[in-house]
Amino acid sequence: MESLREDPELAAEMVGLMGRELRIARKKTEELERELTAERKRVSTLEASYTTEKERAEAAEYTRDIFKLNMEKFGKQSKRLLRELEHNKKEIKKEREEFVLGSSSDGGLDRKILTKSS
Repeated sequence: MESLREDPELAAEMVGLMGRELRIARKKTEELERELTAERKRVSTLEASYTTEKERAEAAEYTRDIFKLNMEKFGKQSKRLLRELEHNKKEIKKEREEFVLGSSSDGGLDRKILTKSS
């Protein structure tokens, strides 16, 4: 420090260098702050996109689960209806045979007529 007091030119040069270094540091700080602000906006945008896509995925999963449950329900109902249909067919066939046999023994309807109409 003694040499700076003795040499005013050196002191002025040092002050100038420090001033330039300060301007460079401030400029770099401002640049980094702008980059940080841009990155924060980017992160915010990404978070919003992530949230939107996550909600869409959850909605799709929920819809898929409901659809799956409905398909299982309809499958069970279809199987039940098919069993009922088969049972009803057997019952109709049985009743038809009983009717034909009963009618034939009475000398009434001919079996061929009943089977052709069905």
